[in-house]
Amino acid sequence: MLELISKHWAPISGFFSLATLILMALLGKTFAKKETVIQLQKDLDSVKGKVDEMPTKDEWHSLHLEMANLRGDLKALSPQLTQVAKVSDLLLENQINKEKA
Repeated sequence: MLELISKHWAPISGFFSLATLILMALLGKTFAKKETVIQLQKDLDSVKGKVDEMPTKDEWHSLHLEMANLRGDLKALSPQLTQVAKVSDLLLENQINKEKA
């Protein structure tokens, strides 16, 4: 056996080198590189941080209710603002009439 290896060591060494090269190429395509995994982990941590800052379901619901209440308050103020506009127009008309006289 040793005689066979010593006689043909160059082709055997070349075969193992080629096999190792092919194995490394296949493993390189199969598994992700460490730098890529680290970058993806950083990106994931960044996204998690942004998601944690977002409002919760209860906060969105509370905001929706507050907006609905404000909409109702604005509708209630609309007739009063119309009356204020009428009074303002009357006062302006009165002022103009005084200046003409």
